[in-house]
Amino acid sequence: MNKINKIETKTDYILVITNAILLFVATKNAFPIYLYAFFAIIISFYFFPIRLIINLKKDVTQENKINLIATGLIFSVLLIFSILNLYIPNSLSFKYIIYTISFLNFGLIIYYYMKFNQFLLLNFIFGFITSLMV
Repeated sequence: MNKINKIETKTDYILVITNAILLFVATKNAFPIYLYAFFAIIISFYFFPIRLIINLKKDVTQENKINLIATGLIFSVLLIFSILNLYIPNSLSFKYIIYTISFLNFGLIIYYYMKFNQFLLLNFIFGFITSLMV
């Protein structure tokens, strides 16, 4: 359990919680959507290429590399579709894509818990962002 937790930093948690708050406020029209889009794109770029590059320089196991890639892709794609969902709120295709990616996220949580007895808290928190979108 310690190896995956060492990969997740406080910055990751702060960015995910900040994004959840901004998404909630943007859905209530109290925060401009274009500002949320700006922040979500920055956070999305952090989770896929930047976080991956930073953590792959460290000595990580193969399971952690797979977790980094899968988690980074899931988070980045969900953030991009959260922007699209705000601009086109009644699009069923975006909602189905978000549902599918969310199930992949929870599947990843279950897989790591069953195989390695490790709970992916960051993925679980990111699931709340999905519940805000739909």
